[in-house]
Amino acid sequence: MVDLTPGPRGRTGQIIVLDHEPRFGADLFAESLTDLVLNPDRN
Repeated sequence: MVDLTPGPRGRTGQIIVLDHEPRFGADLFAESLTDLVLNPDRN
């Protein structure tokens, strides 16, 4: 998911992963869409 309204320590456009488990927050997947495209090999 592209984060268009990040929290105070995030940046607009960061790519985050929201888990299906009921918890707060999200995990950062990539700093930006450009970062994701240029570095596609992620676990």
